[in-house]
Amino acid sequence: MNDMGGIKVDQFGRTSVKGVYANGDNTSAPPQLVIAASERSKAAIGVITDFVEEIF
Repeated sequence: MNDMGGIKVDQFGRTSVKGVYANGDNTSAPPQLVIAASERSKAAIGVITDFVEEIF
C-alpha cells in the first residue's frame, strides 16, 4: 500500500509482483477520470517495455 491507501507501483504501473500491473483509481486518491486515463497509458508503456525486454 502507498501513502494514499492505494496499490504501490513504480512510474510504469509495475507492482512488486512480476507481471502484475496496477493503475488509475487503484493507485491514487481521490479518484479522477483524467488521472486514471493517464495512469493507464503509463502502465501500458510498462507492460510493453517488460514484454520487449523479455523477448530480447
